[in-house]
Amino acid sequence: MKWFEVQAAADGRHADVWINDQIGIDWWSGDGTTASAFINAIASLGDVEALTVHINSPGGDVADGIAIANYLRGHKAQVTTRVEGIAASIAATIAMGGDRREMATGSLLMIHDPWTVA
Repeated sequence: MKWFEVQAAADGRHADVWINDQIGIDWWSGDGTTASAFINAIASLGDVEALTVHINSPGGDVADGIAIANYLRGHKAQVTTRVEGIAASIAATIAMGGDRREMATGSLLMIHDPWTVA
């Protein structure tokens, strides 16, 4: 199963990105979507006019999430973020990084005050 995937349209003008796991590295499994992997994958697409980021994530690492959201905010393409399942915690911040924000029927957006293990 792919936790993170990027696919450009045949015309090279539009690309879709899927985030289907936690943000940052999962210490137990090694899975997850890091900011560096995300940014490098999007940059490798070249000049796209439209970018759709599909999100289904429980959240995760704040630093990686902030970097991804800020990258999306600064990208010159028209960025649409679409919550497909859940965008919880820092994944909700990524969802807010789009120029246009969408939520699929039945999807969830969860925002909370930051906290950590005390």
